[in-house]
Amino acid sequence: MNSDENDDCGEGYMKETLNKAEQSATASTYAKPDDVVRSEHGIISEVFSHDWRAEYTEDPKTGLWNVELFKHDVSKWVAIDQVSLACARECARNFYDQQ
Repeated sequence: MNSDENDDCGEGYMKETLNKAEQSATASTYAKPDDVVRSEHGIISEVFSHDWRAEYTEDPKTGLWNVELFKHDVSKWVAIDQVSLACARECARNFYDQQ
């Protein structure tokens, strides 16, 4: 999304930034760049393993992130209203690590 685009209220979209503590805390939750793909519809897909993947979507009205984990393309877990993509990815990774 371009920074010059406005939301429905004409205010512009928020940009996600991480402070140094968040960057170091979430650095281990990031997959290799080749494993993360953004679709033309704004869905971000992340592959954890051959069987597991996550999909992240941002609510354009609230700016909050939702995550859904799939095993063999069957939804196994959902988390809504995460404050950032980094938080959504961390939640997904934590759930996946417990499996």
